[in-house]
Amino acid sequence: WMVVAGFAMICHAGSGLMADKAAADLIGEGISTVSSQVFLEVIIGAVMAMWGSIGEFKPIRIDDSKKPRWESLHCRPDFQCYTNRAKLIRPLLESSFPQPPGE
Repeated sequence: WMVVAGFAMICHAGSGLMADKAAADLIGEGISTVSSQVFLEVIIGAVMAMWGSIGEFKPIRIDDSKKPRWESLHCRPDFQCYTNRAKLIRPLLESSFPQPPGE
């Protein structure tokens, strides 16, 4: 419900801004600033919509060692491979860079 209320506040602020612009055009002067009511309504509406979409805020707990970490659930040490294809370009790299003096 907070998302809908926040969206409604933002839409109401937009319609208020358009009404201010129409009134300024009728008078003949351009609108250059946003009224504080519209600004406040947009900020409050956006905060309400974000709060409603996030839901309940929970603290981040680092010391939760009872449960296994997500990264280690599917870990298979016998499948880990530490070699890659970069070893095939080593001769190319060695030939393109000058050797340091003393070697």
